[in-house]
Amino acid sequence: QTLVADGKHLLSDTWSSVILLIGLVAIRLTGYAWIDPTLALLLGLYILVVGYRLLRDALAGLMDEADFYQIKDIIHVLNSQRRDQWIDIHNLRVVKYGSQLHIDAHLTLPWYQDLRKSHDAVKELEGIINERFRNRVEFFIHTDPCLPASCPICTVSDCPVRQEPFRERLDWNLRILLKNEPHRG
Repeated sequence: QTLVADGKHLLSDTWSSVILLIGLVAIRLTGYAWIDPTLALLLGLYILVVGYRLLRDALAGLMDEADFYQIKDIIHVLNSQRRDQWIDIHNLRVVKYGSQLHIDAHLTLPWYQDLRKSHDAVKELEGIINERFRNRVEFFIHTDPCLPASCPICTVSDCPVRQEPFRERLDWNLRILLKNEPHRG
C-alpha cells in the first residue's frame, strides 16, 4: 500500500505540473485569467479524491474490512472445485495482510471419517485455494462433524449413516458462506 500511495503522490505531482503548464499556455494564448483558478480548483478536487481513496484503503486494511471481490473469487473457486465430502462451509472470514490472505472457515465433513481423512480434506481445500491465489493464503479451518440435519444437503452418495434423503445441493454464495452457523436441509 505504501508503494501505491507513493505512486499516486507522484502522479498527482505530475498532474500539478502538467496543469500548471496548460494553464500558463492557455492564459498566454487567450488572455483569460479565469482559466488559472478553474484549473487549480479541478486539480484540488483531484487531489482530494485521491487522498480520500488512499485514506479509505488504509483504514480498510487497519479495520480488517472484507474485500467482497476477493471473497466472491474464493467462492467461485470453492463451487467449481467442490468435493462431495465438503458437506458445508460456513463462518468464512477473509482478511488481507499485505499481499497475503488469511482465511478462517468451518468445514463440515462426514462425522464417521477418521482424523487422517479429515486432515486430507482440509489440505485438499487449502491446495485448491492456494493454486488459484499463488500460495499467498494462510488457513485456519475448523472441521465440524455433520449432523442428521445436514443429510438433506449432503451429496455423499454412499453415506452409510444417512438419516434423511438428499434434497438439494446448497449453492455456496456470500450470504450462505459468511453465516456463522451450519446449514441445514
